Amino acid sequence: STALHRQNELISLLKHDIETRIIALKRALDLLEAKQLSDQDDEVMPQLLAVSRRTTVELIDFIENVLLLYGEGEIHEGLSFYSVKPASFVSSIATKLMLEKNLNVTFSQCRQDMFVEIDPTAFERAIAGAVSVFSHCDALEMELTESSEDSFQLKIICPGKCLSEAERSGLMSEQLRAANGMELASTNGFGALVARRVVEAHGGAFALKTSKEPPMSFIIMELPKYQNKRHKGIRVQRLIENT
Repeated sequence: STALHRQNELISLLKHDIETRIIALKRALDLLEAKQLSDQDDEVMPQLLAVSRRTTVELIDFIENVLLLYGEGEIHEGLSFYSVKPASFVSSIATKLMLEKNLNVTFSQCRQDMFVEIDPTAFERAIAGAVSVFSHCDALEMELTESSEDSFQLKIICPGKCLSEAERSGLMSEQLRAANGMELASTNGFGALVARRVVEAHGGAFALKTSKEPPMSFIIMELPKYQNKRHKGIRVQRLIENT
């Protein structure tokens, strides 16, 4: 059946992507061990530590994203909204990303005193998912602005890199594989799909865009400040429907 074929395709994809990340992690750890045995203190050690840390985080993110998109979990029970200061919240996530992914993140915000209603756990996954789209970037910019009286916007920018229309389409695609080798959402750990679904579950809008002058790619997540319903669910794609 189509559902069973799709399940087998996903399992094959998961196996390949997890093995790829584990191989990269093992290579970095082997090099670290060799450096420790040689007892040489040079600039390579911090680089190897950064690579192993980043690969580990990517592997964990990938597995969590797949579980969110196709499986079960706490987040599927519905979002629970809390009133938070987005400036402080996003700032703490930017700091975490710099440590875990060895990224240079510049963060700017409009108002320190603004409060919004979000599900903190889900929104953090959305930000992490959006950032994974720009895995080729060593530096990112985050801009938090107040769009209107009723909405706010988080913009994540990768300067100097202009994604093509085919790349943007592929990263937002539900398709698992492409015959033409086009980069798909799975290549970046399904981060864009997770981010979009979380933002839409908040009643917001998600967009992946580019600019040629100056060259950049960026994601815009616009969300309402306040939630009418205290609980909303995230749409989950089931590989095998219940019968």
